Amino acid sequence: MIVISLFWIFILFVLLAVYIFLIVGKCLTQAPFLPVLRNTKRKAIEYLQLQDNSVFYDLGCGDGRVLLEASNQNPKVRCIGIELAPLPYLLARIRTRNYKQIHIQRKNIFTVPLHNATHVYMYLMPKMMNALLPRLMSDLQPGTKLISCDFMFKDKVPIETIEVAQKGHHSQKLYIYEF
Repeated sequence: MIVISLFWIFILFVLLAVYIFLIVGKCLTQAPFLPVLRNTKRKAIEYLQLQDNSVFYDLGCGDGRVLLEASNQNPKVRCIGIELAPLPYLLARIRTRNYKQIHIQRKNIFTVPLHNATHVYMYLMPKMMNALLPRLMSDLQPGTKLISCDFMFKDKVPIETIEVAQKGHHSQKLYIYEF
């Protein structure tokens, strides 16, 4: 009887800890964690056309799944994930621990230098995207490709839009920009 009670107390403690991590993460980043779907991450990396010398940033990398896809498609690409929320950051660190070319940083996307980026991926809410646009315009080198999932900038026109069908899910859109 006591063993079962301790088990359920432990389970409740773990669930409470996860909930607190999610709330703290949402408060810190002003954005929920939205995992990108399998077909979408694959298509995004294909359309970025990463080369061996590419420096790929995932702004708000969540659990690192897009970085892993980039690394699996081209192991020579230098991948940098930026995540501020504690739980997704920890998940990304754990998931990418065996990939030397992937670096996860717990930083604010508004303060990270992006001047060396050749390719950028983001799945951010429109308010955050539009607030980040002036910084992207000043930091990114001419020719840098950026792909945004599901949301577009208010003041920048994409060079291409791709609709990605998902088996059993709604389709997602990828907006491709060149800076």
